[in-house]
Amino acid sequence: MRARVLLMPGWTLFEQLAVEESLMRSSQEMWLLLSRPALPAPCTGGTVAVDEGITLTSVIGSTLHVTDAGRFPPEIMRWSERLYKPAFARIGSGMHLLEHDYCIGQQKIGGNAQALARDRWVHHTSWIWDIHPSSLRLLTVPPKTPAYREERDHDSFVARVKDLAPAAMSRGRLERQVLAAMLSQFEPVGEGGQPLFENGEGPNEMATSLWDAALGLPGASRFLQAALQAARTAAEQVHAESSARKSNKVVSLADLQAAGSRR
Repeated sequence: MRARVLLMPGWTLFEQLAVEESLMRSSQEMWLLLSRPALPAPCTGGTVAVDEGITLTSVIGSTLHVTDAGRFPPEIMRWSERLYKPAFARIGSGMHLLEHDYCIGQQKIGGNAQALARDRWVHHTSWIWDIHPSSLRLLTVPPKTPAYREERDHDSFVARVKDLAPAAMSRGRLERQVLAAMLSQFEPVGEGGQPLFENGEGPNEMATSLWDAALGLPGASRFLQAALQAARTAAEQVHAESSARKSNKVVSLADLQAAGSRR
């Protein structure tokens, strides 16, 4: 199963969410996204605060691409648990799904959101590698909480993956493991639908090469950097075309970022 890979270190959360919605509604391709959001200040969503210690992933697809994910949110949630589970196999007791959250033991390490439009869907996750106590204090306890929370405050309910992971594990290594888990189920393709890798590399090697290229680390392949730039350009074009159809005005990512900073 083929998928485009879009890695977005340094994009704002507002930019990423805008691109995700456009890709879901305007592209017919499968997309895998991973980012470290650039945030001028902490912001809060419905279930978890997002600051610079959060890593975001998204899978954008359809019932035609991922036939074993089902058509409804609970089925997609269970499919996503199977997708990401290998990345956390050696962290604590391993990751598992509790109601709508990814957990290790009884503590939340990842929050999820979904959007569906006909046969297309996006599954978005915020992974809590680290989070400032001040960000957690921004959150209020919602009226409806999962039963496993048992009325705990955020400090007791939420876990930082870095506190549960082996001492040798870095955030970058976890991100590569998460990306490898995603790539293990899909064939990454670049411009024109051509495979990004033709030398038999496995998911772990692919994840390292792609994330290193996205971060601009020394030794990263120029070919991979070009492929990632092509994916970014394609995402920007889809978003611009979608925005133009809605308002007869092309909205650039710079415009989105400026708008996001004013919110």
